Amino acid sequence: MLQQGGLGHQILGQLLVVGATDIEVAGATAALAATAGQRNALAQVAVRSVAPALAARSLIRRSERRILQAARTARARERAADEAAVLLATEVARRAWLETENERLRRRVEELTAGPVAPAPP
Repeated sequence: MLQQGGLGHQILGQLLVVGATDIEVAGATAALAATAGQRNALAQVAVRSVAPALAARSLIRRSERRILQAARTARARERAADEAAVLLATEVARRAWLETENERLRRRVEELTAGPVAPAPP
């Protein structure tokens, strides 16, 4: 089917088959129209295909940038959450050790004073 029609149509068909971008296809269409000698064809192609393709590409790029920024923000938040979790785990372990050490020292004071010592207030 791509072999039917003029050379320009064959080239456009090939661009579509190889997965050319909208901008590439629109540019090839504009070049084809310009060389075909059609009156106002280049202006029509620009209005009908190149301009919408450029606008679509701009919107796609903007969306891609937003997605990349959102991914960077998510990774930064994950790193911050991981760091906070490590800090919390360290503090929990430190507190447990301090409570154990406090209890050990309280018992030692009881031994040395030969009587019970009131626990420290929380």
